Amino acid sequence: MTGGGEGGAFEPPNEPPPGPSKRARVDDDATPRHLRAVEFYCGVGGLHYSLLRARPDAKVVAAFDINPNGNDVYEHNFGVRPSQKNIYGLPVASFDKLDAGLWLLSPPCQPFTRQGHRKDKDDGRSQSFLRLLRDVVPELDKPPTHVLVENVVGFETSETRADAIAVFHRLGYDTREFMLTPRMFGVPYSRPRYFLLAKKSAAAGGGGWSDGDWGEWLASHSCGADGPIRAPPPSRLSGHREWVPRGASCVLPAEFEGDTKAEFDARHRARREGDGVTPKPNPADNPLYGYPVALVGAFLDGSGHDGNEGSRDANEGSRDVFSEYAVAERDAKIGLGAVDVVCRTSYKCNCFTKSYGKYVKGTGSMVTDKLVDKDAWDGTVASGAEGAEGGVRLRYFTEGEIARMHSFPSDFSFPAGVTRQQRYALLGNSLSVACVAPLIDHLLNDPSVEGERPPPRREVVGPEDA
Repeated sequence: MTGGGEGGAFEPPNEPPPGPSKRARVDDDATPRHLRAVEFYCGVGGLHYSLLRARPDAKVVAAFDINPNGNDVYEHNFGVRPSQKNIYGLPVASFDKLDAGLWLLSPPCQPFTRQGHRKDKDDGRSQSFLRLLRDVVPELDKPPTHVLVENVVGFETSETRADAIAVFHRLGYDTREFMLTPRMFGVPYSRPRYFLLAKKSAAAGGGGWSDGDWGEWLASHSCGADGPIRAPPPSRLSGHREWVPRGASCVLPAEFEGDTKAEFDARHRARREGDGVTPKPNPADNPLYGYPVALVGAFLDGSGHDGNEGSRDANEGSRDVFSEYAVAERDAKIGLGAVDVVCRTSYKCNCFTKSYGKYVKGTGSMVTDKLVDKDAWDGTVASGAEGAEGGVRLRYFTEGEIARMHSFPSDFSFPAGVTRQQRYALLGNSLSVACVAPLIDHLLNDPSVEGERPPPRREVVGPEDA
């Protein structure tokens, strides 16, 4: 992990980062139990991709989700269709039969979101998760030894979270909690999420975590022993070079008050010249201080996904995405002041929700063809191939761009029958592989624990393999 500083460019190596593939083949009989995983609320497969990035030799033995559209996409990419059975009604014995030591869960977030009613454990959508915790895990003959739970910010103060922690501790699990966002891993995407890791302690017959330098690591990252840790876990996958497209330079902004390269350069120049007005940053005031980040342009169609101009292929380069994904001027003016607009030189974009493309307010950022003064822009949108004077071309992010922001591998795709709005909804309900893979690596790959050792590096699956 790169430390703080006043700013500067970071050049990732030319070789592509290792990535997961839907083509992993593992002999079930030879797979260690802690690498046999069950995905609950699997969506389009973000947990699966994260697992394969951390442990290419792992095996997902079962996946569950009630969304048929998500299951279509999952089957398209992994060749196996998740079960649509309601896990609330499944008998305990059915989970024992899976003989899975790793449980990966991304339960419904609506009971805990700021926009929702926050009914917490009284919300019907929490009941299947609570049943797994209260009624299933304690009764299993072969309970999981490793568990990961993902949810929205707000879950950390919920009664459901308190119940989960209490159950895990009573059953002999050690727990660690994190609050992470892709921007901590070099991806210019703001999507903060809560994560809970649970691991059977040595006293309870598991491997546990070796304490090692954990206390020293917490202190060095200004993390207390209580509450979620707001720093990437100690993992070989936590570095920004793992998640930034090859060839894309990263910048280490001293602070994130400016959202674009031009704004950052102006503030950095003023501080360097000592204008007496621009304050030096206080790292304690900003949990994102000290993390290099790439520009949004490195993740856009037509970038070649390497941070440079040029297209990934001829078809992509010839697409006029500003016409194909255009935002109507009427919608832009209705949402003016509540719509976040970014350009190729922006350092971040906002979280995409399941309503992206359906509503303009608060559902995710939109892309312009030029730098926009957000305070002065009146919402005028230009038409035609070139932006007219006084107007800008404005469009939605494409589904592929959003998948890249979520750090999905290059061979992820949608089946033909899934509409654009359904794709947006499925991606909005998904998760960041850049956040989850390092956590799984931290959970599974402790070299000081017998039976756990980080696997060798693997090569990325490129577009020619897709």
